[in-house]
Amino acid sequence: MYSEYKGNIYNVNTANDTIDMGICHVQDSILTEFNLESLGNDSLFLPNLNLFYFHSATTNDPNGIFRFLFLNEPPLMIKPNSLVKYLLQFNSKSLPGNEGKSEMKLKMILSKRPNPISLESDSVYGREFIVIARKTNKYIAGYDSYINFDSVFVNTSLPLKKDWFVKNVWEYNLKVHKDKFELLTSKLTDDEIVLKNRPTIFPLDFASKINNPSFEFEYKPLNKGEDSARYTLYFHPDEKNTPPDTLKLDSTQVTIRGVGLEQKLSYIMLSNHNINYDTQLNNFVINVGNIKVNDLSEIKFLIKNDGNFNFGAFKQSILNSRNDEFVILDSLISNRHLKINEVDTFSFKIKPKSFGKIDGIITLYSDIIKRKISGYQKSDEEIKINITGNAIEPKLSISTDTLNFGNVSKSDSCPNFKKLILKLKNNGNDDLELKDIYFERNSLLSFSYNSPNPIIAAGKEENIQVTFQPNDLFNYNTNLVIVTNQSYPKDTVKVNLIGRGTEQLSAELLIDSIWSAPGRTIEIPIKVNKDKVQLANRFEDILLFNTSLLDFQSLVSNNTSCDGLSIGATTEKSIDGIHLILKRQNDAYFLDSDTLIILKFKTYLGNAESSFLTFSNPKFADNFCPQVLKPILSKGFFSLDSVCGLDKKIGELPKGYFQISNVIFNNLNKSLKCQFELPFKCDVVLNLYNIDGIKVLQKDQIQNQIGINEIVIEKLDLPIGVYLLNLQSGIFNSNIQIVVYE
Repeated sequence: MYSEYKGNIYNVNTANDTIDMGICHVQDSILTEFNLESLGNDSLFLPNLNLFYFHSATTNDPNGIFRFLFLNEPPLMIKPNSLVKYLLQFNSKSLPGNEGKSEMKLKMILSKRPNPISLESDSVYGREFIVIARKTNKYIAGYDSYINFDSVFVNTSLPLKKDWFVKNVWEYNLKVHKDKFELLTSKLTDDEIVLKNRPTIFPLDFASKINNPSFEFEYKPLNKGEDSARYTLYFHPDEKNTPPDTLKLDSTQVTIRGVGLEQKLSYIMLSNHNINYDTQLNNFVINVGNIKVNDLSEIKFLIKNDGNFNFGAFKQSILNSRNDEFVILDSLISNRHLKINEVDTFSFKIKPKSFGKIDGIITLYSDIIKRKISGYQKSDEEIKINITGNAIEPKLSISTDTLNFGNVSKSDSCPNFKKLILKLKNNGNDDLELKDIYFERNSLLSFSYNSPNPIIAAGKEENIQVTFQPNDLFNYNTNLVIVTNQSYPKDTVKVNLIGRGTEQLSAELLIDSIWSAPGRTIEIPIKVNKDKVQLANRFEDILLFNTSLLDFQSLVSNNTSCDGLSIGATTEKSIDGIHLILKRQNDAYFLDSDTLIILKFKTYLGNAESSFLTFSNPKFADNFCPQVLKPILSKGFFSLDSVCGLDKKIGELPKGYFQISNVIFNNLNKSLKCQFELPFKCDVVLNLYNIDGIKVLQKDQIQNQIGINEIVIEKLDLPIGVYLLNLQSGIFNSNIQIVVYE
C-alpha cells in the first residue's frame, strides 16, 4: 500500500483567514481553537519549528505580540484520518501594558516528519492567518475606539455600513443605563452619520463575557468635507458590590469618522475653440468649429481640479465614429496626481478624413478604482469630454463623366458644331473653387467651353457649355480637366469628350413591293441601313400612294428601329397618302435594325390595278441637324392579285346592282333560298349571323353571272329568332334581315 499525505488546517470559529478573537479585560485571557487534520493514510506532523511569525505590533502595546501563547507546543503528531486540537491563547495578564488591539500573522505547516529535512519537499499543507485580539481596562468596552469610513463619494447611491461591537468583559452581568449620540461637525444638511438601531429603552442588560448585538452605523455624505460623530454608552462598573448612593458612572465610546469626496474637473480653453456643458449629454462639449478635411488642427485646454481630493487618471483615450485621425499630444497620465485647485494642460490634434459632423469623445479613466475610496458610481470611473464640430470640404458632382457629341457633319444642311451642357454641383458643405479648367488634348482646337462662375456655394449648381466644332474629318477624343480646391486626390476631375467630324452620310430608304387581293390587311416594311439609321432620332415625310387601293391603318414598331415609339410620333392621312413623323421615347436615337417601321394597310378594289409607294422629301434628323442623313430612295410597288371582274372594276362600272333581292326560309323542309343581283361576273360569299353576331353559316359560290343569281341551302335547322344574311364580294356588301317562326 502506497503512502498518501493529505492535510488540512482551519479555525473552528470561522472559515476565513482573518480570526477575530474579540476583547477581554486586562486581567483576563481569551482562546481560539484550530483543528489540524490528516486526511490521508499516513501521519502528519506540526514540526517543532518556529513556523509562526509576527508582522505587526499592537495598538499602544509594544509587547502585544508576546501575549499570544500556544497551550500545546509542537511537535504534534496527527494520526491518519484524525485531527488534533491546537489552542491559541491571548493572555492579557502575561505582560503589563496599555489597553488596545494586537495583531499577529500566523503561519502553520503540516509535514511528513516531525523534524523536516526540507520544507520544500516535506511540507504537505500550509496556511496563513491574521489573528486579532483586544484588551481593555473597562468592564464594558467596544471593540474599537474609532470607526473610520474613510473616503466616500458625495451622494453615494447606498450608505456605507459598519458595526460597533460592545462586550461586557467583567465576571458578572452589568447594565447600560443611558447613551449619547453627538454630531461633531457642523450640521448643514440632513444627518450624514446615522445610528440605525439606537436603543430607546434603558437599562440595557449586558451578560458577562457574552457577545451582544452590535450597533450599526451608516454614512452617506451629502457634501464634500470631513464628517465625525461620537457615540457613548454609560454604565456603573461595580454596581453589584457598591451601594446605590455611591455608584460611579463609567462609559465606553466610539468616534465615527468619514470624508465626503467630490470628483470635479473644470476646463479652460487655450486654443480658439469653445467648451460648454451640455445638460442632455451630462458632459462638457468642446466645439472645434470648422476644420477643412485633411487639415491638422491642434486643440489645447487646461484641466483644473475643483474637487476636494487629488485627481489621477491611469489611462486616457479618444474615440470617434468617423475614423478621423486623433493624436493626443499632452495628457494627464503621469506618476503624480492633480492636486486640489491645481491645473494641467491637455492637448490633441485632429485631422478629419471626410466632410460632415465631427463626433469624438475624450475619456479620462479615474484611478479611484485603484484607491481606497468608496461610494462612487460607475459613471465616476470615466470622465468624458465630447468633441463636436464640422469637417468642411466642397464636393464636386458632375452630371456625366462622358460627353459624346456624335457626328458633326461638314455639310451645308447641318450646323458645323454641337454644344452640350456639363452640370456641376457642389454637394459638400464649403465653397467649391474652380481653380483651373483645361483640355488635356485638344487636337486642331476643335473643343471650347464657356467660363463658369469660379465659386460654387454649397448645394448650388453651375453649368459648363462645351462646344465641338471639328476642323477635319477625324475621330476626336480628349479630356476636359477640372481642378478644384477639394483635398487630394479628389481635387482633379476628368470628363471624356468624344466627337467625330464627318461628311454627310447617305442612307438607303427602301420600300418593299407587295401583291395582294382586295379586302385583305397587309404590312409593308420601310427598309434602312441599320448602321447609319442610329445617327438620327427623327424621320419625317409624306408617303405617296393610291389611296383608293390602300387604306392606312396603323404603325408597327416592335423589333424595328423605332421600337419604343414616342407618343409624339404621328400619322396624318391625306388624299395622296400619309404624313409620317417618327421618333422614339425621350428623343432617343433609332435602334440598329434594318427596318425603320412597318406600315399596316387594308387593300381595296380601287380605280387602278397597282400603285407606286414613294416618299416625297424624306428627312432624317437629330437634335442638332435637320438632315443628318442623305436618303437614297427606292420606290415601292403595290399590285392587286387577279380578281374576277378586275377589268370591269378599274374601268367604268356597268349598270346594275350588287344586292340581295329576295330570301325565303321554309320552316317545314328547313331550306333557305336566296336570290341576289350582280353587276358583273364574280365569286360571292353568303354569311348568316344570329342575333348575338355569331356566324352560323358560310356558303361560297363561284362564277356567278351578271344579273340575277340564286343560292339554295338545304337542311338548315335554325332556332326561332332574328338573323342577318350578308352577301360579300371584295369591297361590295349587301345585308338583309330574316325572321324564323315556328
